[in-house]
Amino acid sequence: MVLDRVLRTPGWMRLGSGTTVRRWFWAAFTFAVLSVVLTNSMMPERLALQEGRKAPRDIKAQRDFVDRAATERLKAERIAEVAAVYDIDRRVASEIEKNIAAVFDKAAGLAGQGALPTQDRLDELRKSSGLAIPPQYGEAILRADPAGIREAKDAAIEASRRVLETGVYVDSFTISLAQVDFELSQLRLPEEHKAFASVVVKGFMRPNRFINEAETAARRKKAAESVSPVKVFKGDLIVGRDEVVTEEHMRLLKEAGMVGERQGMAHVLPAALVSLLVVCIMWTYLGRFRPEVYSSESKVMQTALILSGTVVLSRFLGAVSEYLAPVQGGTMLLATLLDPGTAILGAVCMSVAAGVAVGNDAAFMVVAALSSVTAVYGISRVGHRSDLIRAGALVGLVSGVSAFAMALVAGLPLGEGLRNVVLGVINGGVISPFLALGALPFFETLFNIMTPVKLLELANPNHPLLSRLLIEAPGTYHHSIMVANLAEAAAEAVGANSLLARVGGYYHDIGKTKRPYFFIENQLGVGENPHDKVAPGLSTLIVTSHVKDGIEMARSFRLPARVVDFIREHHGTTLVSYFYSRATEDEKTGCRLAEDDFRYEGPRPNSKETAIVMLADSVEAAVRSLIKPSPGRIEAIVRRIVKDRLYDHQLDKCDLTLRDLDTVSDTFMRVLSGMFHPRVGYPQTSGAAGTPSGEGTVTNGGTGGRSGGGASEQLDAGKAGGAGEEERGGDPERGGEIA
Repeated sequence: MVLDRVLRTPGWMRLGSGTTVRRWFWAAFTFAVLSVVLTNSMMPERLALQEGRKAPRDIKAQRDFVDRAATERLKAERIAEVAAVYDIDRRVASEIEKNIAAVFDKAAGLAGQGALPTQDRLDELRKSSGLAIPPQYGEAILRADPAGIREAKDAAIEASRRVLETGVYVDSFTISLAQVDFELSQLRLPEEHKAFASVVVKGFMRPNRFINEAETAARRKKAAESVSPVKVFKGDLIVGRDEVVTEEHMRLLKEAGMVGERQGMAHVLPAALVSLLVVCIMWTYLGRFRPEVYSSESKVMQTALILSGTVVLSRFLGAVSEYLAPVQGGTMLLATLLDPGTAILGAVCMSVAAGVAVGNDAAFMVVAALSSVTAVYGISRVGHRSDLIRAGALVGLVSGVSAFAMALVAGLPLGEGLRNVVLGVINGGVISPFLALGALPFFETLFNIMTPVKLLELANPNHPLLSRLLIEAPGTYHHSIMVANLAEAAAEAVGANSLLARVGGYYHDIGKTKRPYFFIENQLGVGENPHDKVAPGLSTLIVTSHVKDGIEMARSFRLPARVVDFIREHHGTTLVSYFYSRATEDEKTGCRLAEDDFRYEGPRPNSKETAIVMLADSVEAAVRSLIKPSPGRIEAIVRRIVKDRLYDHQLDKCDLTLRDLDTVSDTFMRVLSGMFHPRVGYPQTSGAAGTPSGEGTVTNGGTGGRSGGGASEQLDAGKAGGAGEEERGGDPERGGEIA
């Protein structure tokens, strides 16, 4: 195969003697490609701008980033809005009132001592209170009567209470002292008494509100944390065309990484981590849950190429819009070339990597993952070309709906949301499927693998091999069509690959085009049978050589290996019983015959599909040889052939169970009964132009003229009516029974 030559070529591909080194080479290759692509996507475009110069074009943000300076300004504003938290010291009020009352009580006592000089009494009042009482105010209070002093005392205490209730703060203490005069002015007192009360209250007034540093800091921190970062989103205009670049513009461009020093490691490290996670997850999954993929160098190589190629294409197409990244196409390739399970995990990994490559778009990752998983479901059910169209339509529908849902979640404007929907539908329904279909021939050719799409191409009747079979061996062509129909129905019934079985049925006998007239179905009942003039041994070589001829033709037309298996295995190692019987009956043969000389070289069928085609080939040939096929006779011959192949160990290497064989037999009988149903013949008429004549009996639906052949050729090589291998276990025409 091409891949074998590639993998075994000396040089850079041969890193080790075993497959392990090459397997990890492809893991390293994928990691390197993803790292380069993701790093490139994270690094913004570098600009040569200078402050004070005009911008040559509109400059937009190439990624989302946080405007840290604007965020800090907003935090400062929020912090400034938070008032300081103060604790009240209620002991201050009681102490002040107590001191005020003591001064007025002392003044009342001194006022009653009129025998003492006024100056002596004033000095005593100043000494006891500790206040610098002006003489005029002190003398006035000492001349007052007890009622006046008591009234002044009550006024002073009331004024202090009002001021303290309002709150006396350290940083606004002067204002509080002024408030004392205001409160006293509202009371009815002689001016000298008001002045004395003001001196006393102001003398004892002190702050009663003190800042709670811890609580204030906590509230301001909470306010700062409540500020959402000021973001500049991808696509936002930073500097307009011909706009003078300011210091603020340069600061934003530096924040965006578009000017200033390049921060290499800031982009390389996250890109490498994402790439490493993707590769480790994929390779670990293959090793643990898909050993048949992990052990195949070609399949590991396919996985690496698809993952890498999808992310690379996403990077380029994502420059137009992230919703054009063809993740669905890569998923379709994985599902077609490998298996649905690997494709689903690959869809998730490629969605994450492609999402990073197109700008860390989480909404796109969700849309890509949902539509890609849908692609796995759609592509896994492809059996006809129209199914590809339906699969693409389904993927496009899911892509559009999910894009619309994410637009609603993100609160995008209606126009932008509809744009994403349209692009998602176009990508999922058109771009990705066409990219996948376009890449399939590359993978099919490079790795010589078979895909459903390749099988659909091979099933086209206009394929050169089928066209040649129709022209050169028309009997074999129609036989192959019947075998394909039987095999497809039986494969569908037992859960095998029905499309593969149908294509295998089409091509299993293409080798007969080399010598078509040595097979009875192509002799058309005219002339002599060429085997009549040939020794049985030579006839056996001629008949069995159609397998080798078919393999050579298949390889020359580059048919997939699994289709070639049908040609190689559809006879297994069965005995060409007709010519073996002739040889044993030939009186001229004097030596003992070796049965192995009259058997096909094999190998025996190794899959359900090739085994089903073997049975369908033999059954179709045998049933067609019946003169009057009926449901009972069809059932007898079908079950006998299946039993013979089982007892001959032809089915030992395939995965068909006894229950499967019973299902296959029932399916064959149902399909053959429909093929060979009775029909009412036309009445014989004479003289009427254009009307059939000579068909006055009831006929069956079979096209007579094909005699049997073991595994088709054993009857093909015999004469019409000759006994073939299919009749070894009892001829239904002669009452043989089948267990």
